[in-house]
Amino acid sequence: MTSDPVRVGILLDPDDDVTVTRTLLAFHDPATETFVMHPSATSRRPRDVAHDVLVALGAPAAALGAQGLARAGNAWAAVRAWVSAYRIDYLIVLRAHRFDADTWEHLIDLTRTTEISLLLVCHTPMVPAVLAATVRGVTCRVTDFAGLLQLADEQPALRPRRTRPQPRRRYGDLPAGLPVSQVMHYRADVYRRQPPEVFALVDELYGRGLDTACRWLQPPQRLAVGETTFAGERLQRLLAELVHDSPSRQHTLALLRGLQAGFLLHGHWLAIPNLANLAGPGTTSPPVTAETVARIRAGVAHPVLAAGLALALITGVDLAALQSLRLDALVAPMHQVRIPFDVGEVRGASKQRYAAGAPPRSVAVFYVAPAARPLLHAARAFLLARHPGDRGQRLFAGFDPVREHLEQAAAQCGLTLPAAPPDLVGYWPMRVRWSRHDRPVHTATPRHPAPGRSCMTAVTPAAYPVLAPAPYRYLHERVGKRWHDTGRSPGVVVHLVHAFLDGTAALRGSYQHTGRKRRLRVLEQDLIACHFAVRTPPVPFHDEVTVHPDIAFALRLTDRPAPAEARRPR
Repeated sequence: MTSDPVRVGILLDPDDDVTVTRTLLAFHDPATETFVMHPSATSRRPRDVAHDVLVALGAPAAALGAQGLARAGNAWAAVRAWVSAYRIDYLIVLRAHRFDADTWEHLIDLTRTTEISLLLVCHTPMVPAVLAATVRGVTCRVTDFAGLLQLADEQPALRPRRTRPQPRRRYGDLPAGLPVSQVMHYRADVYRRQPPEVFALVDELYGRGLDTACRWLQPPQRLAVGETTFAGERLQRLLAELVHDSPSRQHTLALLRGLQAGFLLHGHWLAIPNLANLAGPGTTSPPVTAETVARIRAGVAHPVLAAGLALALITGVDLAALQSLRLDALVAPMHQVRIPFDVGEVRGASKQRYAAGAPPRSVAVFYVAPAARPLLHAARAFLLARHPGDRGQRLFAGFDPVREHLEQAAAQCGLTLPAAPPDLVGYWPMRVRWSRHDRPVHTATPRHPAPGRSCMTAVTPAAYPVLAPAPYRYLHERVGKRWHDTGRSPGVVVHLVHAFLDGTAALRGSYQHTGRKRRLRVLEQDLIACHFAVRTPPVPFHDEVTVHPDIAFALRLTDRPAPAEARRPR
Protein backbone atom coordinates (compact mmCIF):
# COMPACT_ATOMS: atom_id res chain seq x y z
CA MET A 1 0.00 0.00 0.00
CA THR A 2 1.43 3.36 -1.05
CA SER A 3 0.94 6.50 0.96
CA ASP A 4 -0.18 9.81 -0.51
CA PRO A 5 2.69 12.15 -1.41
CA VAL A 6 3.43 14.86 1.09
CA ARG A 7 2.12 18.03 -0.58
CA VAL A 8 2.07 20.29 2.47
CA GLY A 9 5.00 20.95 4.78
CA ILE A 10 4.90 23.11 7.91
CA LEU A 11 8.17 24.55 9.16
CA LEU A 12 8.24 25.84 12.74
CA ASP A 13 10.66 28.67 13.51
CA PRO A 14 9.77 29.84 17.06
CA ASP A 15 12.75 32.21 17.32
CA ASP A 16 12.07 33.91 13.96
CA ASP A 17 15.69 33.19 13.10
CA VAL A 18 17.04 35.39 10.31
CA THR A 19 19.20 32.47 9.15
CA VAL A 20 16.07 30.44 8.47
CA THR A 21 14.51 33.28 6.48
CA ARG A 22 17.65 33.84 4.41
CA THR A 23 17.99 30.13 3.72
CA LEU A 24 14.41 29.91 2.50
CA LEU A 25 14.63 33.08 0.39
CA ALA A 26 17.63 31.54 -1.35
CA PHE A 27 15.37 28.77 -2.66
CA HIS A 28 13.51 31.28 -4.87
CA ASP A 29 14.39 30.30 -8.43
CA PRO A 30 11.83 30.72 -11.24
CA ALA A 31 14.06 28.65 -13.53
CA THR A 32 13.32 25.59 -11.36
CA GLU A 33 9.68 26.61 -10.78
CA THR A 34 10.34 27.18 -7.05
CA PHE A 35 8.96 30.42 -5.60
CA VAL A 36 9.16 32.07 -2.19
CA MET A 37 6.41 34.44 -1.03
CA HIS A 38 7.21 36.95 1.72
CA PRO A 39 3.88 38.57 2.63
CA SER A 40 3.56 42.28 3.23
CA ALA A 41 3.17 43.49 6.80
CA THR A 42 -0.63 43.81 6.55
CA SER A 43 -1.37 40.63 4.59
CA ARG A 44 -3.72 38.35 6.50
CA ARG A 45 -6.89 38.07 4.47
CA PRO A 46 -7.34 35.99 1.27
CA ARG A 47 -7.23 38.88 -1.19
CA ASP A 48 -4.02 40.38 0.18
CA VAL A 49 -2.25 37.03 0.36
CA ALA A 50 -3.36 36.16 -3.19
CA HIS A 51 -1.86 39.45 -4.39
CA ASP A 52 1.39 38.64 -2.58
CA VAL A 53 1.50 35.22 -4.25
CA LEU A 54 0.90 36.76 -7.69
CA VAL A 55 3.73 39.22 -7.11
CA ALA A 56 6.01 36.36 -6.03
CA LEU A 57 5.11 34.58 -9.30
CA GLY A 58 6.25 37.64 -11.25
CA ALA A 59 3.07 39.71 -11.68
CA PRO A 60 3.27 43.51 -11.41
CA ALA A 61 1.86 44.68 -8.08
CA ALA A 62 0.63 48.01 -9.47
CA ALA A 63 -1.55 46.34 -12.11
CA LEU A 64 -3.51 43.93 -9.91
CA GLY A 65 -6.46 46.19 -9.18
CA ALA A 66 -6.59 47.89 -12.60
CA GLN A 67 -6.63 44.54 -14.42
CA GLY A 68 -9.65 43.11 -12.63
CA LEU A 69 -7.96 41.16 -9.82
CA ALA A 70 -9.05 43.35 -6.90
CA ARG A 71 -11.51 40.74 -5.61
CA ALA A 72 -10.30 37.69 -3.73
CA GLY A 73 -12.13 35.24 -6.01
CA ASN A 74 -10.53 36.57 -9.18
CA ALA A 75 -7.12 36.87 -7.52
CA TRP A 76 -7.08 33.25 -6.34
CA ALA A 77 -8.41 32.06 -9.70
CA ALA A 78 -5.45 33.85 -11.30
CA VAL A 79 -3.06 32.18 -8.83
CA ARG A 80 -4.42 28.73 -9.68
CA ALA A 81 -4.33 29.50 -13.41
CA TRP A 82 -0.68 30.60 -13.41
CA VAL A 83 0.41 27.75 -11.14
CA SER A 84 -1.36 25.20 -13.34
CA ALA A 85 -0.22 26.65 -16.67
CA TYR A 86 3.46 26.82 -15.72
CA ARG A 87 3.37 23.63 -13.63
CA ILE A 88 4.94 25.39 -10.69
CA ASP A 89 6.45 22.81 -8.35
CA TYR A 90 6.94 24.50 -5.03
CA LEU A 91 5.73 27.55 -3.13
CA ILE A 92 7.32 28.58 0.17
CA VAL A 93 5.14 30.93 2.22
CA LEU A 94 6.84 32.89 4.99
CA ARG A 95 5.02 34.23 8.09
CA ALA A 96 2.07 31.99 7.40
CA HIS A 97 1.06 31.94 11.08
CA ARG A 98 -0.52 35.39 10.66
CA PHE A 99 -3.16 34.29 8.13
CA ASP A 100 -6.83 33.78 8.91
CA ALA A 101 -8.77 30.56 8.36
CA ASP A 102 -10.07 31.51 4.90
CA THR A 103 -6.55 32.24 3.69
CA TRP A 104 -5.32 28.89 4.97
CA GLU A 105 -8.19 27.20 3.13
CA HIS A 106 -7.25 28.89 -0.15
CA LEU A 107 -3.62 27.82 0.23
CA ILE A 108 -4.49 24.21 1.03
CA ASP A 109 -7.01 24.17 -1.84
CA LEU A 110 -4.18 25.20 -4.16
CA THR A 111 -2.56 21.80 -3.56
CA ARG A 112 -5.85 20.05 -4.38
CA THR A 113 -6.46 21.81 -7.68
CA THR A 114 -2.86 21.91 -8.95
CA GLU A 115 0.29 19.85 -8.62
CA ILE A 116 2.05 22.38 -6.43
CA SER A 117 3.65 21.56 -3.06
CA LEU A 118 3.60 24.05 -0.19
CA LEU A 119 6.02 24.81 2.60
CA LEU A 120 4.22 26.98 5.17
CA VAL A 121 6.58 28.72 7.57
CA CYS A 122 5.13 29.52 11.01
CA HIS A 123 7.32 31.55 13.33
CA THR A 124 5.69 29.95 16.38
CA PRO A 125 6.64 27.08 18.73
CA MET A 126 3.70 24.97 17.58
CA VAL A 127 1.22 24.77 14.73
CA PRO A 128 -1.49 27.44 15.14
CA ALA A 129 -4.88 26.01 16.02
CA VAL A 130 -6.52 27.52 12.93
CA LEU A 131 -3.94 25.88 10.68
CA ALA A 132 -4.20 22.58 12.51
CA ALA A 133 -7.95 22.54 11.90
CA THR A 134 -7.52 23.43 8.23
CA VAL A 135 -5.00 20.71 7.46
CA ARG A 136 -6.94 18.02 9.30
CA GLY A 137 -7.30 15.17 6.82
CA VAL A 138 -4.48 16.50 4.63
CA THR A 139 -1.21 14.60 4.40
CA CYS A 140 1.34 17.03 5.76
CA ARG A 141 4.66 17.05 7.58
CA VAL A 142 5.72 19.28 10.46
CA THR A 143 9.42 19.99 10.76
CA ASP A 144 11.88 22.50 12.13
CA PHE A 145 14.99 24.13 10.72
CA ALA A 146 17.09 21.09 11.56
CA GLY A 147 14.87 18.94 9.38
CA LEU A 148 14.72 21.39 6.49
CA LEU A 149 17.51 19.78 4.46
CA GLN A 150 15.97 16.36 4.96
CA LEU A 151 12.65 17.73 3.76
CA ALA A 152 14.36 19.17 0.69
CA ASP A 153 15.86 15.76 -0.09
CA GLU A 154 12.49 14.04 0.17
CA GLN A 155 10.51 16.67 -1.73
CA PRO A 156 11.53 16.45 -5.40
CA ALA A 157 10.15 19.91 -6.10
CA LEU A 158 12.73 21.50 -3.83
CA ARG A 159 15.60 20.02 -5.78
CA PRO A 160 16.73 22.29 -8.61
CA ARG A 161 15.83 20.69 -11.90
CA ARG A 162 17.38 21.36 -15.24
CA THR A 163 15.07 23.16 -17.60
CA ARG A 164 15.64 22.75 -21.30
CA PRO A 165 14.96 26.02 -23.11
CA GLN A 166 13.03 25.74 -26.33
CA PRO A 167 15.46 25.72 -29.29
CA ARG A 168 15.24 28.91 -31.29
CA ARG A 169 15.99 28.93 -34.98
CA ARG A 170 18.71 31.31 -36.07
CA TYR A 171 18.25 33.85 -38.81
CA GLY A 172 21.10 35.70 -40.44
CA ASP A 173 20.80 39.35 -41.43
CA LEU A 174 19.68 39.81 -45.02
CA PRO A 175 20.43 42.96 -47.03
CA ALA A 176 17.68 45.17 -48.35
CA GLY A 177 16.55 44.85 -51.94
CA LEU A 178 16.59 41.07 -52.34
CA PRO A 179 14.64 39.70 -55.33
CA VAL A 180 10.92 39.09 -54.88
CA SER A 181 10.50 36.82 -57.90
CA GLN A 182 8.05 33.95 -58.12
CA VAL A 183 9.25 30.48 -57.14
CA MET A 184 10.31 29.62 -60.71
CA HIS A 185 13.09 32.21 -60.66
CA TYR A 186 13.55 33.34 -57.07
CA ARG A 187 16.55 31.14 -56.19
CA ALA A 188 18.18 31.86 -59.55
CA ASP A 189 17.78 35.61 -59.18
CA VAL A 190 19.39 35.57 -55.74
CA TYR A 191 22.23 33.42 -57.12
CA ARG A 192 22.84 35.79 -60.03
CA ARG A 193 22.49 39.11 -58.22
CA GLN A 194 23.86 38.58 -54.71
CA PRO A 195 27.30 37.73 -53.30
CA PRO A 196 27.93 34.07 -52.38
CA GLU A 197 27.58 34.70 -48.65
CA VAL A 198 24.12 36.28 -49.10
CA PHE A 199 23.02 33.48 -51.41
CA ALA A 200 24.12 30.95 -48.77
CA LEU A 201 21.96 32.63 -46.11
CA VAL A 202 18.93 32.76 -48.40
CA ASP A 203 19.48 29.21 -49.62
CA GLU A 204 19.54 27.88 -46.05
CA LEU A 205 16.08 29.37 -45.48
CA TYR A 206 14.95 28.12 -48.88
CA GLY A 207 16.09 24.65 -47.87
CA ARG A 208 14.07 24.77 -44.64
CA GLY A 209 10.94 25.45 -46.65
CA LEU A 210 11.73 22.72 -49.17
CA ASP A 211 12.35 20.18 -46.41
CA THR A 212 9.11 21.13 -44.70
CA ALA A 213 7.11 20.53 -47.88
CA CYS A 214 8.77 17.18 -48.58
CA ARG A 215 8.07 15.91 -45.07
CA TRP A 216 4.48 17.19 -45.06
CA LEU A 217 3.69 15.60 -48.43
CA GLN A 218 4.87 12.16 -47.30
CA PRO A 219 2.69 10.13 -47.44
CA PRO A 220 0.95 11.74 -50.45
CA GLN A 221 -1.93 14.02 -49.54
CA ARG A 222 -5.48 13.18 -50.56
CA LEU A 223 -5.90 15.65 -53.39
CA ALA A 224 -6.98 14.45 -56.81
CA VAL A 225 -5.07 15.45 -59.94
CA GLY A 226 -6.64 18.63 -61.28
CA GLU A 227 -8.28 19.54 -57.97
CA THR A 228 -7.78 23.05 -56.57
CA THR A 229 -8.76 24.20 -53.11
CA PHE A 230 -8.16 26.96 -50.61
CA ALA A 231 -5.74 26.09 -47.84
CA GLY A 232 -7.46 23.98 -45.19
CA GLU A 233 -6.66 23.98 -41.51
CA ARG A 234 -3.70 21.58 -41.77
CA LEU A 235 -2.07 23.53 -44.59
CA GLN A 236 -2.67 26.87 -42.86
CA ARG A 237 -0.99 25.55 -39.75
CA LEU A 238 1.97 24.34 -41.84
CA LEU A 239 2.35 27.79 -43.40
CA ALA A 240 2.01 29.63 -40.10
CA GLU A 241 4.40 27.32 -38.26
CA LEU A 242 7.04 27.61 -40.96
CA VAL A 243 7.29 31.41 -40.73
CA HIS A 244 6.00 32.18 -37.22
CA ASP A 245 9.43 33.30 -35.98
CA SER A 246 10.59 34.95 -39.19
CA PRO A 247 12.17 38.34 -38.38
CA SER A 248 11.33 40.05 -41.69
CA ARG A 249 9.35 39.73 -44.91
CA GLN A 250 12.55 38.85 -46.80
CA HIS A 251 13.15 35.85 -44.53
CA THR A 252 9.49 34.90 -44.90
CA LEU A 253 9.67 35.01 -48.69
CA ALA A 254 12.77 32.77 -48.77
CA LEU A 255 11.04 30.19 -46.57
CA LEU A 256 7.84 30.25 -48.63
CA ARG A 257 9.62 30.03 -51.98
CA GLY A 258 11.41 26.93 -50.72
CA LEU A 259 8.07 25.49 -49.58
CA GLN A 260 6.59 26.12 -53.03
CA ALA A 261 9.56 24.37 -54.65
CA GLY A 262 9.00 21.36 -52.40
CA PHE A 263 5.33 21.21 -53.40
CA LEU A 264 6.30 21.41 -57.06
CA LEU A 265 8.73 18.52 -56.60
CA HIS A 266 5.76 16.44 -55.49
CA GLY A 267 3.50 17.43 -58.40
CA HIS A 268 1.59 20.08 -56.45
CA TRP A 269 1.27 23.81 -56.90
CA LEU A 270 1.01 26.25 -54.01
CA ALA A 271 -0.27 29.68 -55.09
CA ILE A 272 0.79 32.20 -52.42
CA PRO A 273 -0.69 35.70 -52.71
CA ASN A 274 1.34 38.90 -52.70
CA LEU A 275 2.15 39.46 -49.03
CA ALA A 276 2.74 43.21 -49.33
CA ASN A 277 -0.62 44.34 -47.87
CA LEU A 278 -1.74 41.18 -46.08
CA ALA A 279 -1.57 40.14 -42.43
CA GLY A 280 -0.27 37.13 -40.60
CA PRO A 281 2.90 35.37 -39.47
CA GLY A 282 6.10 36.56 -41.06
CA THR A 283 4.48 39.82 -42.22
CA THR A 284 2.59 41.80 -39.56
CA SER A 285 3.13 39.28 -36.73
CA PRO A 286 6.38 39.73 -34.79
CA PRO A 287 8.06 36.59 -33.43
CA VAL A 288 6.67 35.71 -29.99
CA THR A 289 9.74 34.43 -28.16
CA ALA A 290 10.51 33.49 -24.57
CA GLU A 291 11.74 37.05 -24.05
CA THR A 292 8.43 38.41 -25.33
CA VAL A 293 6.48 36.17 -22.95
CA ALA A 294 8.69 37.21 -20.03
CA ARG A 295 7.85 40.85 -20.73
CA ILE A 296 4.15 40.01 -20.85
CA ARG A 297 4.30 38.21 -17.52
CA ALA A 298 6.21 41.10 -15.96
CA GLY A 299 3.65 43.66 -17.15
CA VAL A 300 0.33 41.81 -17.03
CA ALA A 301 -1.17 40.04 -14.01
CA HIS A 302 -4.51 38.88 -15.41
CA PRO A 303 -4.21 35.58 -17.35
CA VAL A 304 -6.88 36.49 -19.91
CA LEU A 305 -5.32 39.88 -20.68
CA ALA A 306 -1.88 38.26 -20.98
CA ALA A 307 -3.27 35.70 -23.44
CA GLY A 308 -4.98 38.48 -25.38
CA LEU A 309 -1.73 40.38 -25.75
CA ALA A 310 0.00 37.22 -26.96
CA LEU A 311 -2.81 36.57 -29.46
CA ALA A 312 -2.63 40.14 -30.74
CA LEU A 313 1.03 39.56 -31.57
CA ILE A 314 0.55 36.03 -32.90
CA THR A 315 -2.34 36.79 -35.23
CA GLY A 316 -1.11 40.12 -36.54
CA VAL A 317 -4.66 41.06 -37.64
CA ASP A 318 -6.91 43.87 -36.50
CA LEU A 319 -7.79 43.56 -32.81
CA ALA A 320 -11.49 43.56 -33.67
CA ALA A 321 -11.03 39.94 -34.82
CA LEU A 322 -10.36 38.96 -31.19
CA GLN A 323 -13.45 40.70 -29.82
CA SER A 324 -15.79 37.76 -30.47
CA LEU A 325 -13.25 35.00 -29.84
CA ARG A 326 -14.71 32.24 -27.63
CA LEU A 327 -13.15 29.89 -25.16
CA ASP A 328 -13.53 26.84 -27.40
CA ALA A 329 -10.92 28.43 -29.71
CA LEU A 330 -8.33 27.52 -27.05
CA VAL A 331 -7.93 23.76 -27.08
CA ALA A 332 -5.07 21.79 -25.54
CA PRO A 333 -2.20 21.50 -26.30
CA MET A 334 -2.62 25.16 -27.35
CA HIS A 335 -0.43 24.77 -30.43
CA GLN A 336 -2.98 26.58 -32.59
CA VAL A 337 -5.88 29.02 -32.41
CA ARG A 338 -8.89 28.78 -34.74
CA ILE A 339 -11.04 31.79 -35.67
CA PRO A 340 -14.11 31.21 -37.92
CA PHE A 341 -14.37 33.47 -40.97
CA ASP A 342 -17.24 34.39 -43.29
CA VAL A 343 -16.58 36.81 -46.15
CA GLY A 344 -20.23 37.88 -46.02
CA GLU A 345 -19.58 39.53 -42.66
CA VAL A 346 -16.80 41.76 -44.03
CA ARG A 347 -17.88 45.40 -44.25
CA GLY A 348 -16.63 48.78 -45.38
CA ALA A 349 -13.20 49.43 -46.77
CA SER A 350 -11.94 45.96 -45.85
CA LYS A 351 -14.52 44.39 -48.16
CA GLN A 352 -13.46 46.58 -51.07
CA ARG A 353 -9.78 46.02 -50.47
CA TYR A 354 -9.48 42.39 -49.37
CA ALA A 355 -12.64 40.42 -50.18
CA ALA A 356 -11.43 39.50 -53.66
CA GLY A 357 -9.29 36.39 -53.40
CA ALA A 358 -10.63 35.33 -49.99
CA PRO A 359 -12.54 32.07 -49.47
CA PRO A 360 -16.31 32.42 -48.92
CA ARG A 361 -16.09 30.65 -45.57
CA SER A 362 -13.13 29.28 -43.73
CA VAL A 363 -11.42 28.90 -40.39
CA ALA A 364 -8.29 30.98 -39.90
CA VAL A 365 -5.65 28.87 -38.15
CA PHE A 366 -2.80 30.51 -36.24
CA TYR A 367 0.24 28.64 -34.94
CA VAL A 368 1.17 29.32 -31.31
CA ALA A 369 4.86 29.18 -30.43
CA PRO A 370 5.73 26.90 -27.47
CA ALA A 371 6.78 29.87 -25.32
CA ALA A 372 3.31 31.44 -25.57
CA ARG A 373 1.23 28.32 -24.93
CA PRO A 374 1.25 28.59 -21.10
CA LEU A 375 -0.38 32.02 -21.44
CA LEU A 376 -3.31 30.45 -23.29
CA HIS A 377 -3.45 27.58 -20.78
CA ALA A 378 -3.66 30.11 -17.95
CA ALA A 379 -6.45 32.08 -19.63
CA ARG A 380 -8.50 28.95 -20.22
CA ALA A 381 -7.99 27.74 -16.64
CA PHE A 382 -9.00 31.15 -15.24
CA LEU A 383 -12.22 31.37 -17.25
CA LEU A 384 -13.27 27.81 -16.47
CA ALA A 385 -12.61 28.46 -12.78
CA ARG A 386 -14.83 31.55 -12.80
CA HIS A 387 -17.53 30.08 -15.09
CA PRO A 388 -17.31 26.27 -14.90
CA GLY A 389 -18.69 24.33 -17.84
CA ASP A 390 -19.25 27.36 -20.10
CA ARG A 391 -16.91 26.52 -22.95
CA GLY A 392 -18.68 28.90 -25.34
CA GLN A 393 -18.11 32.03 -23.26
CA ARG A 394 -16.45 34.99 -24.90
CA LEU A 395 -12.77 35.07 -24.13
CA PHE A 396 -12.55 38.84 -23.59
CA ALA A 397 -16.02 39.54 -22.22
CA GLY A 398 -14.43 41.16 -19.16
CA PHE A 399 -12.28 43.49 -21.28
CA ASP A 400 -14.56 45.59 -23.43
CA PRO A 401 -13.48 47.26 -25.64
CA VAL A 402 -10.67 44.78 -26.12
CA ARG A 403 -8.62 47.11 -28.31
CA GLU A 404 -8.20 49.70 -25.57
CA HIS A 405 -7.24 47.13 -22.91
CA LEU A 406 -4.73 45.38 -25.16
CA GLU A 407 -3.09 48.62 -26.26
CA GLN A 408 -2.69 49.66 -22.62
CA ALA A 409 -1.26 46.26 -21.71
CA ALA A 410 1.19 46.42 -24.61
CA ALA A 411 2.38 49.83 -23.46
CA GLN A 412 2.91 48.52 -19.91
CA CYS A 413 5.00 45.66 -21.27
CA GLY A 414 6.99 47.85 -23.64
CA LEU A 415 5.69 45.91 -26.66
CA THR A 416 4.56 47.31 -29.99
CA LEU A 417 1.41 45.92 -31.56
CA PRO A 418 1.16 45.73 -35.37
CA ALA A 419 0.33 49.18 -36.73
CA ALA A 420 -3.06 49.34 -38.51
CA PRO A 421 -3.05 45.68 -39.61
CA PRO A 422 -5.75 44.33 -41.98
CA ASP A 423 -8.89 42.62 -40.73
CA LEU A 424 -9.15 38.85 -40.58
CA VAL A 425 -10.11 38.79 -44.26
CA GLY A 426 -6.52 39.83 -45.01
CA TYR A 427 -4.97 36.82 -43.26
CA TRP A 428 -2.66 35.49 -45.97
CA PRO A 429 -2.46 31.73 -45.14
CA MET A 430 -6.25 31.53 -45.51
CA ARG A 431 -5.97 32.88 -49.07
CA VAL A 432 -3.39 30.35 -50.29
CA ARG A 433 -4.59 27.98 -53.03
CA TRP A 434 -3.37 24.42 -53.36
CA SER A 435 -3.69 22.21 -56.45
CA ARG A 436 -2.30 18.96 -57.73
CA HIS A 437 -1.15 18.55 -61.34
CA ASP A 438 1.05 15.47 -61.83
CA ARG A 439 2.95 12.65 -60.19
CA PRO A 440 5.87 13.56 -57.90
CA VAL A 441 9.24 14.30 -59.43
CA HIS A 442 10.67 12.06 -56.72
CA THR A 443 9.25 9.66 -54.17
CA ALA A 444 12.24 9.23 -51.88
CA THR A 445 11.55 8.97 -48.15
CA PRO A 446 12.36 12.25 -46.39
CA ARG A 447 15.52 12.25 -44.32
CA HIS A 448 17.29 14.89 -42.28
CA PRO A 449 20.71 15.72 -43.75
CA ALA A 450 21.76 19.20 -44.83
CA PRO A 451 18.99 21.78 -45.39
CA GLY A 452 16.99 21.28 -48.57
CA ARG A 453 18.07 17.68 -49.06
CA SER A 454 15.39 15.81 -47.14
CA CYS A 455 14.36 13.78 -50.18
CA MET A 456 17.94 13.30 -51.37
CA THR A 457 17.49 15.05 -54.73
CA ALA A 458 19.38 18.28 -54.22
CA VAL A 459 22.39 19.27 -56.29
CA THR A 460 24.95 21.58 -54.70
CA PRO A 461 25.12 25.00 -56.45
CA ALA A 462 28.08 25.60 -58.68
CA ALA A 463 30.71 28.23 -57.96
CA TYR A 464 30.39 31.68 -59.48
CA PRO A 465 30.21 32.99 -62.17
CA VAL A 466 27.85 31.58 -64.85
CA LEU A 467 29.75 31.98 -68.11
CA ALA A 468 27.37 30.37 -70.64
CA PRO A 469 25.34 32.57 -73.00
CA ALA A 470 21.79 33.48 -72.01
CA PRO A 471 19.27 30.98 -73.47
CA TYR A 472 16.99 33.54 -75.10
CA ARG A 473 16.37 33.81 -78.79
CA TYR A 474 14.66 37.19 -79.09
CA LEU A 475 14.63 40.38 -77.09
CA HIS A 476 10.93 40.03 -76.25
CA GLU A 477 11.62 36.64 -74.61
CA ARG A 478 13.56 38.23 -71.80
CA VAL A 479 12.71 39.05 -68.20
CA GLY A 480 9.97 41.54 -68.95
CA LYS A 481 7.35 38.87 -69.67
CA ARG A 482 8.18 36.20 -67.16
CA TRP A 483 5.62 37.51 -64.67
CA HIS A 484 2.80 36.66 -67.05
CA ASP A 485 0.88 33.55 -66.06
CA THR A 486 -0.87 30.90 -68.13
CA GLY A 487 -3.91 29.02 -66.92
CA ARG A 488 -2.22 25.62 -67.09
CA SER A 489 1.31 26.70 -66.26
CA PRO A 490 1.81 24.63 -63.05
CA GLY A 491 0.83 21.40 -64.78
CA VAL A 492 2.94 22.17 -67.84
CA VAL A 493 5.93 23.02 -65.66
CA VAL A 494 5.76 19.70 -63.82
CA HIS A 495 5.47 17.95 -67.21
CA LEU A 496 8.53 19.83 -68.45
CA VAL A 497 10.49 18.80 -65.37
CA HIS A 498 9.60 15.13 -65.86
CA ALA A 499 10.67 15.29 -69.49
CA PHE A 500 13.92 17.02 -68.49
CA LEU A 501 14.74 14.23 -66.02
CA ASP A 502 13.61 11.44 -68.37
CA GLY A 503 15.50 12.84 -71.37
CA THR A 504 12.36 12.81 -73.53
CA ALA A 505 10.66 15.40 -75.73
CA ALA A 506 8.61 17.63 -73.51
CA LEU A 507 5.61 18.37 -75.70
CA ARG A 508 5.96 16.67 -79.09
CA GLY A 509 4.42 13.39 -78.03
CA SER A 510 1.05 15.02 -77.43
CA TYR A 511 0.97 17.05 -80.65
CA GLN A 512 1.91 14.63 -83.45
CA HIS A 513 -1.28 15.23 -85.44
CA THR A 514 -0.75 17.77 -88.23
CA GLY A 515 -3.79 19.81 -87.26
CA ARG A 516 -2.42 20.38 -83.75
CA LYS A 517 1.08 21.53 -84.65
CA ARG A 518 0.04 25.17 -84.87
CA ARG A 519 -1.32 25.00 -81.33
CA LEU A 520 1.94 23.40 -80.27
CA ARG A 521 3.94 26.28 -81.66
CA VAL A 522 1.70 28.80 -79.92
CA LEU A 523 2.08 26.90 -76.62
CA GLU A 524 5.86 26.73 -76.99
CA GLN A 525 6.09 30.45 -77.70
CA ASP A 526 3.87 31.16 -74.70
CA LEU A 527 6.00 29.02 -72.38
CA ILE A 528 9.20 30.59 -73.65
CA ALA A 529 7.79 34.10 -73.27
CA CYS A 530 6.79 33.36 -69.69
CA HIS A 531 10.21 31.85 -68.96
CA PHE A 532 8.84 28.41 -68.20
CA ALA A 533 10.80 26.82 -71.06
CA VAL A 534 13.73 27.43 -73.41
CA ARG A 535 14.68 25.87 -76.71
CA THR A 536 17.12 23.03 -76.45
CA PRO A 537 20.63 23.75 -77.75
CA PRO A 538 21.91 24.52 -80.24
CA VAL A 539 19.77 27.66 -80.21
CA PRO A 540 18.19 28.85 -82.48
CA PHE A 541 18.25 25.84 -84.83
CA HIS A 542 16.80 23.09 -82.64
CA ASP A 543 13.05 22.66 -82.70
CA GLU A 544 12.43 21.29 -79.18
CA VAL A 545 11.83 23.00 -75.83
CA THR A 546 12.93 22.00 -72.35
CA VAL A 547 12.33 23.31 -68.87
CA HIS A 548 13.84 26.70 -68.13
CA PRO A 549 17.22 26.39 -66.34
CA ASP A 550 15.95 28.63 -63.56
CA ILE A 551 13.16 26.16 -62.76
CA ALA A 552 15.50 23.18 -62.65
CA PHE A 553 17.74 25.23 -60.37
CA ALA A 554 14.75 26.20 -58.22
CA LEU A 555 14.04 22.49 -57.66
CA ARG A 556 17.73 21.83 -56.95
CA LEU A 557 18.00 19.47 -59.91
CA THR A 558 20.94 21.34 -61.49
CA ASP A 559 23.92 23.22 -60.13
CA ARG A 560 23.36 26.54 -61.89
CA PRO A 561 20.53 28.66 -63.32
CA ALA A 562 20.38 30.49 -66.62
CA PRO A 563 23.10 33.12 -67.06
CA ALA A 564 22.30 36.74 -66.38
CA GLU A 565 20.79 38.65 -69.26
CA ALA A 566 22.71 41.31 -71.06
CA ARG A 567 21.49 44.83 -70.37
CA ARG A 568 19.11 46.24 -72.93
CA PRO A 569 20.58 49.06 -75.01
CA ARG A 570 19.21 52.51 -74.19
